[in-house]
Amino acid sequence: MKLLLIDGTNVILRYGFAILKDLQAEHSEEAICGVLQGAERGLRECASFTGSSHAVAVFDSDCGGSWRRELFPQYKSGRARIEFPWSARFAERLTAGGWKCIAQEGAEADDILATLAGRAVDKGIRVSILSQDSDLLALMSEPCHIFQFGGHG
Repeated sequence: MKLLLIDGTNVILRYGFAILKDLQAEHSEEAICGVLQGAERGLRECASFTGSSHAVAVFDSDCGGSWRRELFPQYKSGRARIEFPWSARFAERLTAGGWKCIAQEGAEADDILATLAGRAVDKGIRVSILSQDSDLLALMSEPCHIFQFGGHG
């Protein structure tokens, strides 16, 4: 068994920035659908490339809160919050296409990805993670591979 774990929030943000440049601006429904379609196509290609038998896309919760903010209120205080409502649409599209999608209130996607990867590796499952989040590189090992895409942004 080979498992592909996808940082869905990260993927859709990267595709959105790459194609539309300014995610805060108003965009046509056609443009939004183009981003979603391109991201889904990219995930299918990644699943094929990695030879994964199973795939899960993980998303940040929509509530915006996390256990990190409770412990340290200044967490990510220097970053501008991007209002990006397309993650839910992307998850709906993937689910309709047969993908498994996960989001958990109070958890960020990278927390869920790390938990799933650790549990899978403990069970002898080979894992591939698709994300640009460099924090996930700490999970890299023989049974767990990290695939990063794109450039900086």
